[in-house]
Amino acid sequence: MKVTVELVGHLGRNRPAGHAPARSETLPEGATLGELLALLGFADAGELIAIQDGAPASPGTPLRDGAEIRLIPMVDGG
Repeated sequence: MKVTVELVGHLGRNRPAGHAPARSETLPEGATLGELLALLGFADAGELIAIQDGAPASPGTPLRDGAEIRLIPMVDGG
């Protein structure tokens, strides 16, 4: 299955020049958000807000074919 991943804020800063902020990833059927995060190299999902097709998602959330995933870094401050 394929999903589109958008890395928001500083998460997307390391992409090569000219590349769109969203990218396509291929995963096996039945994959979870946690498996996608591992594939992308994010060891601590607690430091991210994950949204799948406009709804909050957690590491155990099953991914859907064609889903749009936004990964947003947690921000401290005030």
